[in-house]
Amino acid sequence: MDHRPRKSKSMLEPSVRKDAPPRAGLQPEPGRQLKATGCVHNGRAAPQSRTGSRSALPGAKSTTSSVTGCVREHGNLDPSAEASGQGKPPGPAMSRTGGGASVVVRARESRAHGEGRQSTSGACAAPERAAYAAPQSDQDWLRNVQRMLHRRSRDDLDFVFRKLWGFLVDPRTLRCALQRVGRNRGRRTAGVDGVTMAKLVRNGGAERFVLQVREALRLRQYRPSPVRRVLIPKPGAPGKYRPLGIPTIADRIVQAALKSILEPIFEADFFPVSYGFRPGRGVHGALEHLRVLLRPRPVSSGEVENRLPYQWAVEGDIKGCFDNIDHHKLMSRLRRRIGDAKVNRLVGAFLRAGVLAEDQFSRTDTGTPQGGILSPLLANIALSAIEERYERHVWPRRTPTPRTDPQAITRRANERRTTDRRRGLSIIVPIRYADDCAPRRRGRETEMVN
Repeated sequence: MDHRPRKSKSMLEPSVRKDAPPRAGLQPEPGRQLKATGCVHNGRAAPQSRTGSRSALPGAKSTTSSVTGCVREHGNLDPSAEASGQGKPPGPAMSRTGGGASVVVRARESRAHGEGRQSTSGACAAPERAAYAAPQSDQDWLRNVQRMLHRRSRDDLDFVFRKLWGFLVDPRTLRCALQRVGRNRGRRTAGVDGVTMAKLVRNGGAERFVLQVREALRLRQYRPSPVRRVLIPKPGAPGKYRPLGIPTIADRIVQAALKSILEPIFEADFFPVSYGFRPGRGVHGALEHLRVLLRPRPVSSGEVENRLPYQWAVEGDIKGCFDNIDHHKLMSRLRRRIGDAKVNRLVGAFLRAGVLAEDQFSRTDTGTPQGGILSPLLANIALSAIEERYERHVWPRRTPTPRTDPQAITRRANERRTTDRRRGLSIIVPIRYADDCAPRRRGRETEMVN
């Protein structure tokens, strides 16, 4: 009886009968490695950081290796896993200079179990966590407040909100604003005070800072700091630069709190042809709207033919829009909806905070500095006058009687465009993305020039 210990088979070593022919995918040819199908995300294999003990080919030692795998489909939220290898896992055909050994995997095994030459250089860097996370109860409360404000603003077009200060200085609003600032990529950039988000939340200082900001707002002792101006190159315009204002962390938190309260109110007032800096909208929606407007449509006049609904397309760009917005006119439009004097006073203080560039302080009598969290919303409030000018053909919700149903407003706009087209009048439909506007006009050339 043989008492010699039996050799344990490796989990990765295939079990094949001696009299059976070699199966494809189980026995690699000399000098070649075996491919394994893996998870693919956006046409590329998604890497995953994982370590484990693997048995190698005969003669190779077992090693602790870092393997690649599926990240998105299997719920791995580690962003550093995708960063290894610039998002492209090492394959059998790729040559790596690092240490490791070639391994053979099961024939129908996912890429999560490893393939090809495995790296043994070490573990990946730890993932970067969010600087601060507000409690879920605070986020749910703020979301309910936003729904209430939006519903009231949508149902009553002339309603003026006079009690918003309590929502603004609520600790739950400020904590959610702190989370929003902490998740932004600009959290590493400091303002004129040199404080970054990492310094703020260090040693549990986030909650204490929220209480300090709240107390300063309640006692009317809060004063916005000047923004730090830097110049960044304009994309597609060599030699040109765009001025960017960087507020302090405290000012960003207060601006984020202001935006979370004001945005749902004015979202009900903005027209559906506005796509710039609005939640759920972007440049692709504006391009699709333009494509639908310019699409030829069939016209029945004896014989069916396709005609362009609009004969003129004009593209416009407001030069220096953010730097030349009139404060008085902007605040006048803001007061149409916001009747809380404390909120209006705080918005005006941000507009007049000034700019610090190369140790030189400059007053800001006009404009909203680019880079602030509140600036895109204020710019949309000012530029929404463009859509109001052509309300008859775009979104006639006030005349002759106020309407709030989107379908009813759309039918009214279509009827008015059809009526004016039959009368031979000009029809203008502006499509705006921030300060870029592309109005479509149907009419004669002389009317277009005038």
